[in-house]
Amino acid sequence: MFFTTHYSEDYHKISGNDELLISNKYDSVSKSIFNNIQTNTNGDKVLLIVNESLGEASDPNIQAALLAPLYKYQLYYEYIDDGSFSFVGPTVSGELRELCQKNATVMDISRVEDKEFANCLPTLLREQGYDTYSVHGTAGSLYDRTRWYPLIGFNHVLFKKDFAAARNCKSFSGKCDYDLFEPIVNILASKKKVFLYWLTLNTHTPYDDYLFTDGFDCEKYSLRAKGEACLNFKQQYQFFYRLSEYVQDDRMKGVEVYVVGDHAPPIMSLKDNFSVYEDFDVSWIKFKIK
Repeated sequence: MFFTTHYSEDYHKISGNDELLISNKYDSVSKSIFNNIQTNTNGDKVLLIVNESLGEASDPNIQAALLAPLYKYQLYYEYIDDGSFSFVGPTVSGELRELCQKNATVMDISRVEDKEFANCLPTLLREQGYDTYSVHGTAGSLYDRTRWYPLIGFNHVLFKKDFAAARNCKSFSGKCDYDLFEPIVNILASKKKVFLYWLTLNTHTPYDDYLFTDGFDCEKYSLRAKGEACLNFKQQYQFFYRLSEYVQDDRMKGVEVYVVGDHAPPIMSLKDNFSVYEDFDVSWIKFKIK
């Protein structure tokens, strides 16, 4: 679906000019970070996570169950909020939506000229004194990230090769997201003023990656045990459970956390489609730890 959509968009004259990156036509969770730049009111430590295939469950009880590990610790937050918005596009478009307030009209990001990556979030925050990091647990050559991550303002770009101690998971032969929390938290703790962006990996289709925490009960919500939706929810629950383990960690004090889906989960089986997710919505949650 996403590839078909963007193949048609590859005729970039749809934008009315020669630019391959156009202004974002969707919502974004990072909008508040961009707005706070104008008033210099972002916190000193900002963690933005684009979560692979994080959709919005059509059953509000399922959505609540996924986020329950975080809401369990409400006393630790200055604030916490969640919601959703519609978005159609591949992962890289979800990234550009959040990082640059742009949408790509091509799949091949290598075709985008350097000058089109101006005024993105890492650059703007770096101008305000933030150390800027990007983290992704697989090779940087995928979607040309080795090139364009530095162009948008990241002065530290970390990929699979930079996390030797982390275990390998199935997704793109990359590192396990479960093991990346610890080095990420250490980075946040070691810097006075830091913006860290993390693109997760293991919730990518076919949703059969390793589970270190199996806490989502598919049977309770009448989901097929080996169905794609069930497996996706199990992976997402594991992510939020792991994130919740660090809410009480002293190293995370003062960190503002934003989590948002890149796109809705691609579901190939009709048995799992249409009724499990809210169309093409992605969900988000944001909070600040006291």
